[in-house]
Amino acid sequence: MKKSLITFLWLFHFSHQQLSEWCFYDRSKLELKCDNFTDFKNLNFESLNDSISIKHLYLKPESQLDFDYLAAFQLDQITRLVQKQSTITLKNFKSFDASINEFLIWQSASIFIDESKLNFTNNEEQFNCDLSKSSMVKFFRNFKEIQFGKNVEYEELFCPILFYRINLQSLQLSNINSNIFSTIEFDVSNSLYSNIANLIIKDSELEYLDSSLLDKKIFGNLKSFSYSSNSENVKFSIQNQVFSSFSQIQSFEISLNNFADFVLQSNLTWLKNAGSQEFQLILNDNSKSYVYPEKDFCIFYNSLSKKNFTSSIFTSETAECSCTLVWLLKSGRLKSTSNVKKCEKDFEELVKNCSFDEKIDECNPYTTTTTTTTTTITFEKQSVSMEKEIIWSIIPALIGLVGVLLFIPFVAYYIYYIRRKNYRKKYPHEKENVNYY
Repeated sequence: MKKSLITFLWLFHFSHQQLSEWCFYDRSKLELKCDNFTDFKNLNFESLNDSISIKHLYLKPESQLDFDYLAAFQLDQITRLVQKQSTITLKNFKSFDASINEFLIWQSASIFIDESKLNFTNNEEQFNCDLSKSSMVKFFRNFKEIQFGKNVEYEELFCPILFYRINLQSLQLSNINSNIFSTIEFDVSNSLYSNIANLIIKDSELEYLDSSLLDKKIFGNLKSFSYSSNSENVKFSIQNQVFSSFSQIQSFEISLNNFADFVLQSNLTWLKNAGSQEFQLILNDNSKSYVYPEKDFCIFYNSLSKKNFTSSIFTSETAECSCTLVWLLKSGRLKSTSNVKKCEKDFEELVKNCSFDEKIDECNPYTTTTTTTTTTITFEKQSVSMEKEIIWSIIPALIGLVGVLLFIPFVAYYIYYIRRKNYRKKYPHEKENVNYY
């Protein structure tokens, strides 16, 4: 026992190296952690030797500091020690100098910012959201993942040029609401040549997502969208056309407490109008209360019947095998999760009982089928078609009438010309009587 304890203490001492009063190095995690420092000069990174290899960097000053040129100098001292695909955690900062370029040579790194103010400067001057100065903004340029934690303060305008020529695998925004989004100015007039593959809105209080928050000049290459909220008070909805121009999107993930309200408010029309025809759909009912009832069958059918998708559904395990769930299984589009496993039992009988042909007919508000004859009469569609035929039949007649009205003056002038010519031949020496005609 004593020997084991000694061995453990020796290994702990070997793996945890105190570098200074403010920094220590965990060799097992390849983590360099510095906290409670009062000035970046305290870090003294230039004294670190090459035996240290850094996979994770954690910086948190005692009180809020500016992440400025002093920070850049310290980062420059450890660039040679940082491994590929490293992670950087920054906490308790009051501003960030967007012109810092030390991160440019940190390959495939990810950055997590929390407990800080997203207030950006440019060479220690007030940050001006001027697109002509986009090339000077390099802070986020080479990161692959950016995460803003739930305790970040969005105090000032979050200018889109921070994403100039960025190539991100994912951008995560936490604990945001409509007021915060109003300070994140994504509406730009010029292309930023940005590429953001995945957008994650986490632990959000945002209640409405529209196209003004997803400017195509920034998110045009979006491949995945995820939204989650744990609040009972959030009734989230999505504008019908918000994803209509996103042809490359491959995944939607929605996690909510009020899932029934979400389905009814949007009718999932945003899925029907999505520019992508093939995607994965992940629906997570946090409250486990939404059971995909019969009354919502048409909502899912009308939105998804023309899409090629796979879905994963997480809801109450006691939910009945409604025709909505059975239709998703029948179409081969529902991944069999524990919530719907029981629906696979006696599946053919469930399909038969649902009478999907009749249900689908009921989902079409424009079609009414009579039962007295075998003829199906589509009233509204037929009336629309007849109106179009009448309009197209009238147009040629109108064109002909206009042509006749325009042709009459030419005919009258021609008759006048012939009669005048014949008169001159018959009486070549007489003065023409202008009143004769």
